[in-house]
Amino acid sequence: MIGLIDGCDVNFRPSVLNPAGPTALAQEADFRLGNLSVSPSRLEVCAGETRETIQPRVMQVLTLLARRRGEAVSRDDLIAICWGGRSVSEDAINRSIAGVRRLAESSGAFSIETVRRVGYRLEQTVPPVEAAPCRSGNVVLAVLAFDNLSKDADLEFFSEGVSEEIQQTVARSAELIVIGRSSSFQFRGADKAAARIASVLKATHVLDGSVRRSENRVRISASLIECTRETTLWSRSFDRELSDVFALQDEIAAAVAAALKVAVLPSVQAEVILPAQKASERSQIDPSAYTAYLQGRFYLNRRNRADMHRAVNFFKEALAIVPDSADARASLALTYASLVSNGQSPQCLPLARQETEAALRLAPNHFEALVARASVSVVSWKWSEAHGTYRQLLARHPNDARVHHYFGWFLTMLQLPELWLRAHRRAAALDPLVPVVRFNIGEALRMLGREEEAIPEYLHALTLDPDMTFTLRGLCAALASTGRLEEAKSVLRERLVVAAGAEDFYAVSGEAMIACRETGGIARLHELARDAERDYPTGSANAALVGLIHAFADDFEALKWFQRAIDEHDVLFFYAAAEPLIPVAFKTDPRWRSFMQQPALQEWARVRREVANSGI
Repeated sequence: MIGLIDGCDVNFRPSVLNPAGPTALAQEADFRLGNLSVSPSRLEVCAGETRETIQPRVMQVLTLLARRRGEAVSRDDLIAICWGGRSVSEDAINRSIAGVRRLAESSGAFSIETVRRVGYRLEQTVPPVEAAPCRSGNVVLAVLAFDNLSKDADLEFFSEGVSEEIQQTVARSAELIVIGRSSSFQFRGADKAAARIASVLKATHVLDGSVRRSENRVRISASLIECTRETTLWSRSFDRELSDVFALQDEIAAAVAAALKVAVLPSVQAEVILPAQKASERSQIDPSAYTAYLQGRFYLNRRNRADMHRAVNFFKEALAIVPDSADARASLALTYASLVSNGQSPQCLPLARQETEAALRLAPNHFEALVARASVSVVSWKWSEAHGTYRQLLARHPNDARVHHYFGWFLTMLQLPELWLRAHRRAAALDPLVPVVRFNIGEALRMLGREEEAIPEYLHALTLDPDMTFTLRGLCAALASTGRLEEAKSVLRERLVVAAGAEDFYAVSGEAMIACRETGGIARLHELARDAERDYPTGSANAALVGLIHAFADDFEALKWFQRAIDEHDVLFFYAAAEPLIPVAFKTDPRWRSFMQQPALQEWARVRREVANSGI
């Protein structure tokens, strides 16, 4: 293995590659690429103790791109050097590039950029230092929604809430990978078979059970099952007063850790799994307050506007009984922050700030409070504060899918699609059945000019949520970009407009994306822009949308509307400004470049550079 030279991560002996023939991998020197050790002659890539065998053609492409890191390598050069100048299909090149990208995304050691109409460029990245490596010994735990055995069927919220509390307590250990609730809670009844869960979620172990509540007493039964052999490693029932439920959750989590330690994780100490506050540091709960809190969590997890407003009322009810409840205060803050960040209730921003500050005073490291602060910081355009909070979350919760999803949203605003893609790939690995995560993977691929790879991701997301409007809009854009205009129009008319209405933001932007790829579409873009300008005073259209439609038409009237979006601190400006369907002539015009250098964007630009350079 050749050592590092002059601080570079990649170095080679003088190359044996030449345009006259394919790469002679057997004669290629080993080299380092970020945290990876690459051995072309053995077709191996190593990261620590993990070793992966790479297909020969993928290794040839990786070796060439790594040698020319920072430079654009044309498809002609790839064919000449990696295929010896032979006739080769576009599909063969795309498959090899896709193989290199999969390695880039899984390792985080480098990224592959598509340089439009030129080729591909490999860029080194610095691996994240805050996110502690998972020492799970390949253990992946799925905590299922415990069955409600109470006489009152309406207490399903209670059994589900207790299950989520246990899941989060177990997941706070960096020693384990715990599948996110959005995926694991989908398995109920007959679908709880361990073999099925192992197949769909790639889980090695399942924690399942039941909850029975009677008045202010609760009985929880739990079992830890090894999926391959469907063997029960641990099983126990607990009877407690409801006021002792915090201690009970900690006891179950510690018992799970102890069972896994004996079975498969000898390096794990049972004590590592602890709640944000130890049970001894939390007063016994008030049953009525806890019930209201769990009802709030139940509705918050539904994520639509009406249910989140119901959640607000339940959290307020809990806080009226116990004003210093950090969990209820942080969940209220997160609800307000979510309503603001997804654009459903922007008027809630002052309340989101107020409740976030109150929650952090009660519990400075509370997960929901930190997520709320990060979200509020982004919508308030406090980019440095948001960056610092996300770094804190990634350091404390490296195996939590929600952290990677929220961080991916932040990267979206920073217009860093390679990192955006990596974050959501990680979120998908931890919580694979979340449609919005799959959408983000597709959207990041589209932003990178990889529309053919984006389309299957959009379709995957739509199998999980057929009416998700922003996914349908993304699919329209990807189909239009690849020349499949009739398919794009069909998706727009038959699905997107039906799901959202013709005047919806995503329907209008989807139609504009199709129009900008059509011959003679400029006239339709001007019509759409006039309609959006008319709707702007009523709130039916936002300034970022109006600016985007003008930009599609290569009309610099867009700058006036984009400036309004900046003045309004609308984060959709950054999303719109990154849209790849905006003509190159618009993006390269000096007026646009000058516009993006204005003082209001300086902090954003500085944080963007920092994140791009560090990877986190």
